[in-house]
Amino acid sequence: MITLAKDQWSTFGRVVFIRCPECKEKARIDHSVDDFGNISPSVVCPFEGCDFHDYVRLEGWTQRTKNVGKIPGDVLAKIPKVKERLAASASGFVRVMKFSVPDRAALAVLIENGEVEIFDSALGRAYRLVGGRS
Repeated sequence: MITLAKDQWSTFGRVVFIRCPECKEKARIDHSVDDFGNISPSVVCPFEGCDFHDYVRLEGWTQRTKNVGKIPGDVLAKIPKVKERLAASASGFVRVMKFSVPDRAALAVLIENGEVEIFDSALGRAYRLVGGRS
């Protein structure tokens, strides 16, 4: 298990982002975080070329941390653009490999608000607007 210092993770609302200990990229995690900051299941870095995979604990995590957070202005500004990108997709689905961190944070807000659905398949994870094409 690896412990990430407070400067290696952040929250936007109830969404948690961590900085990978190996490649140093920042990524959203779709995992559970318990009251002690333990993330489960284990974390796999989503970035190509990075092989980080370990159990992670967030130093300084509290239950209050889990429920508090403001959405930064740059993320709020990205929400309409992310929605446009999702709506403009020919298939109705979008993968986010090339999304910036603020784009991913905006997507997380849309998911949290129930405006975007997550689909997992053998090809990976994709996203679409709720009520989008099938």
